[in-house]
Amino acid sequence: MTEQNNLSTTSNSSSFMQNFLNLSEEKRKSESLRILNKYPDRVPVIINPIDNKAPPISNHKYLVPTNITLGQYMHIVRPKIKINPKEALFFFIGNNKILCPVGEPISTIYSKYANNDGYLYIYYNIESAFG
Repeated sequence: MTEQNNLSTTSNSSSFMQNFLNLSEEKRKSESLRILNKYPDRVPVIINPIDNKAPPISNHKYLVPTNITLGQYMHIVRPKIKINPKEALFFFIGNNKILCPVGEPISTIYSKYANNDGYLYIYYNIESAFG
């Protein structure tokens, strides 16, 4: 991917978050409640790169099963982020960017760190770790 394409996709990531957060909190909360009622075994997640150095992701909104762990979710999301197999993926949860254990269930993370609008915000970053 060329640097210009990478920058435009990264700006698409930041523009997605800007557009999403520009919606009123009440509108986001209404949408998350609708989702939670329709899919009681899933939680709404918004995932975004932690900064413009992290590679973009193909989709920002996910309905994540409550019975999987954070590590299992990382395994699902990893192919949607174009990263080298030698790079490690890290998830930071919520506005405080908490690093949670990968064995923790999504349901527990959601109950601890879901935003007031009903979404769980996950930020990711990569690090060269295997070579």
